[in-house]
Amino acid sequence: VVLSEHDVVQPDILLIQERHKSIIKAQNVKGSPDICIEILSPATLDRDLEAKRRIYLRYGVLEYWIVDPEAKTIEVLQAGREAFEAYRIFKEGIPLSTPLVPDLELDLSKVF
Repeated sequence: VVLSEHDVVQPDILLIQERHKSIIKAQNVKGSPDICIEILSPATLDRDLEAKRRIYLRYGVLEYWIVDPEAKTIEVLQAGREAFEAYRIFKEGIPLSTPLVPDLELDLSKVF
C-alpha cells in the first residue's frame, strides 16, 4: 500500500470499499484502504501497535483492526480527529461487526 513517496506499508489484510476501488492499481494500492488489519506476532508487535497505528491514522484509514491470536480477540479501532479510538473488542460469542460493512457478522469461533 503506497500512502506517499515515503510511506509504504503492507497490512496483513485490508479492505477497500467499492466506492474507493479506484485506488487499486495493477501493482499495488495507491491510497488509504478503509480498513487495515494487523495480526499480532512477537516479531512485529511494536511496529503494529505503534508505528503503523500512527501511519494509518495520518493517511485516513477509517478502521484499524488488531487481531490477537493468543487472546483470540479482534480489537476494532476507529479513526478520531487526533487518534484511533476504541470501538470494541470482539471475542468468541460476540460477532464482529462494523458500520463500514453493515452486513458483516463474523463468528470468531470460525476465525480462531
